[in-house]
Amino acid sequence: MKRVLLAGLGLFLFFGTAKGVWAQNKEDFYKAEVLRVEEEGEQIGDFGEEMKYQWLLLRLEDGERKTIKHLLGFEEKELKEGEKVVLLRMDGELIIIDRYRLDGVGNIAIGLAIIVIVIAGWRGMGSLLGMGLSLLIIILFIVPRIVSGESPLQTTIVGSMAILLLTIFLSHGVNKKITVAVVATFACLVLAGVLSFLFVKLIGIDGLGSEEAFSLSLGFGERINFEGLYLASIIIGTLGVLDDVTVAQSATVFELAEANKKLGKWELFKRGMRVGKEHVASMINTLVLAYAGSSLVLFLLFYINRDSQPVWVVLNSGLIVEEIVRSLAGSLAIIMAVPLTTIMAAQVFGKRK
Repeated sequence: MKRVLLAGLGLFLFFGTAKGVWAQNKEDFYKAEVLRVEEEGEQIGDFGEEMKYQWLLLRLEDGERKTIKHLLGFEEKELKEGEKVVLLRMDGELIIIDRYRLDGVGNIAIGLAIIVIVIAGWRGMGSLLGMGLSLLIIILFIVPRIVSGESPLQTTIVGSMAILLLTIFLSHGVNKKITVAVVATFACLVLAGVLSFLFVKLIGIDGLGSEEAFSLSLGFGERINFEGLYLASIIIGTLGVLDDVTVAQSATVFELAEANKKLGKWELFKRGMRVGKEHVASMINTLVLAYAGSSLVLFLLFYINRDSQPVWVVLNSGLIVEEIVRSLAGSLAIIMAVPLTTIMAAQVFGKRK
C-alpha cells in the first residue's frame, strides 16, 4: 500500500507540470504504412549527384491512400511493403521524413517488463514504476523549468531528490537499510555536485562542448545556464549508479549483522568494506564504459583523423574534457559512497559494545 501511495504522490506532484511544455508545431505530422512500391529508379539531383527515388503507395491513419515520391538520402535504405513511415506536410505537400519505430520499441519494452516481473515479482513491478516516474520527473519537471530559465543545478537537485525517494522506496520498500541507502545517496550527490562545480571552475568548462549543447545555445543561449546544465547532467548520471552502490552496500552490512548479531560496529564496517572494495572496482569500470560506449562514434572519428592533429589537441577539446570530468566526478562520488554507506549502516545495525 505504501508503494501505491508513493506512486500516486509522485504522479500528483509532477504530472501537472506537463501543461504548456509541448508547443504545437505549425507543420502537420502523420503516420502511414507502405502498401506498395510502385516504382524505383535513379535521378540527377540539384548538384549533379545521383539520387535514388521510390514512388510509394501509402495508407494514412485515417485510411486515405496517397502515392508520393520519396527521395532517398545518403546511404538510406529503400522502404519496403509493410513498413511504417512518418510524414510531414510542408507547403501542402507530404514528404517522408523518417521510419516509424515506436511499435518495435514498445514491443521490446513490454518484453522487458514481463521478464522483470517474472524474475523479480512485486519488487520488479515497483522498479518499473519507479523508472517511469523518473522519466516523468525529468521530462515534466526538470526540463521545462530549465527551459524557462530557472537554475539547472537547483532544479536538478530537487528533481533528483524526488527521483531518489520515489524510485528507491518503490523498488525496495520502506525499511531501515533502504533509509540508510537514501541518506547516503543524498550525501554523495551533494559531494558529486561540489566536486563537479570545483572541477568546472578549475578547468574552465562552459558546458558547450557537445554539438547538442552548442545547437541549443543558438536558440536559448540567453535563457539557459549551460555550465549549470552540464553540472545537472553529472548529477543525474551519477544518481543512476549511486543508488545501486548504496543499496547494495547497506544490504550487505544488514545481512552481515543478521548473520552474526554479536558483531560490533567496527567489525561490521571492516567486513562490509571488503565487499565494498569489489563493488567500487566494478562500478567505476561500468561508469567509464557507459560513457565510452555512448561516445564510440566520436572515438572512431578521432582515430580515423589521428594523423591530422596531435593526441593532446584531441584530449583538450571541450567535448572530451567534459566527458573526462563527468567520469572523474561520478567515480569519486561512487568511491566515497562505499565507506560512507558502510559507516552509516554499521552505526545503525552494529551491536553496541
